[in-house]
Amino acid sequence: MPMPKSKAQTSQPAQPRFPSVTEIRQHVAKLDERIEQVQELMQEGLPYIDALKVKVELGLRETIREIFGDKSSEFQTHGGLTIDASSHPAIARTITVLQELILSLEEEEATLLGKPRPARRPSPAIKTGEPEIKTPRGAAPQSSAPSGTKPASPPRPSPEAAAAAAAVVAQRQGSAAAEAQRQPAPSTASPRQGAANLADALVRIRTICTRFHGVVRQLRERSEGRLPFEVEDEFDVRDLLRALLHVEFDDVVPEEWSLSRTGSPTQVDVIVHPVGVVIVSTKTRRGMGASEITDFWTAAAKRYTGRADCKSLFGFIYDPEGRIGTPRRLETDLMSIGTRGKGEVHILPK
Repeated sequence: MPMPKSKAQTSQPAQPRFPSVTEIRQHVAKLDERIEQVQELMQEGLPYIDALKVKVELGLRETIREIFGDKSSEFQTHGGLTIDASSHPAIARTITVLQELILSLEEEEATLLGKPRPARRPSPAIKTGEPEIKTPRGAAPQSSAPSGTKPASPPRPSPEAAAAAAAVVAQRQGSAAAEAQRQPAPSTASPRQGAANLADALVRIRTICTRFHGVVRQLRERSEGRLPFEVEDEFDVRDLLRALLHVEFDDVVPEEWSLSRTGSPTQVDVIVHPVGVVIVSTKTRRGMGASEITDFWTAAAKRYTGRADCKSLFGFIYDPEGRIGTPRRLETDLMSIGTRGKGEVHILPK
């Protein structure tokens, strides 16, 4: 009995994930924008770099989710992408990840158009830290080639790589020039008075707030059976924070005002002179969620933004019980409210 003929197994081509070239190019443009944001973290002396890094990270994750979807291998691999802003090579690694995602999109575009596989983009130009070999004036450049042989000409970079390197160099030079203009003239003041530099003052304030919870825990352990110092509400936070600020700054001035006309508790902020940092602080409690914190920050931004004595608005939200479920996301949302780029918020501890 003849065997039934089996149907030939034909391999079906993979279905494209994106229906049109136009959509793919829109996605590539979004990732290119994210690369530009990551490259900003390479600038020297960049203010609020920690806050900017968090904002860029959130944007990267949302863009990858939006383009490839929650269930995609791209999102499963890079959905928790973080940026190490401690060095240029580390930042460049993040850019390389984004370039790989762009390459995957461009490959799908080439498939739709029936074109060859696209070439990889040049890696971002970074500082390698290798010592520069200097040749004495008037001396011929040294060569490791054997005598009597003509040294090989160095390879010429591709136009794309040269353009990318030139763009990064120009960006760094512009940033360095802008930072030099912002820096105050050298001063003969004491180290504490030398905190008149705004960037230096903000570093000190961030350190105090980051270590605030450790100080609170230490104050609970007192000797000789004395009662512990407990931070129970926003008034305790303000008192302890102001005391810690006096360790670093000479001129810490309190400012008292009311958040609203409906009998809300009086808000006492501090202004660090002469650098002009206004610090607003509070403590989370039952019934105080993201909405209430947003109202608190909005009122503070409205009061201080534009004032001559406020060069930077600094928010400290003490959250020892972890009542804020997504503190980094809330920080990013708050920093976009009303401070014209001259504010930062820290919800601590995390």
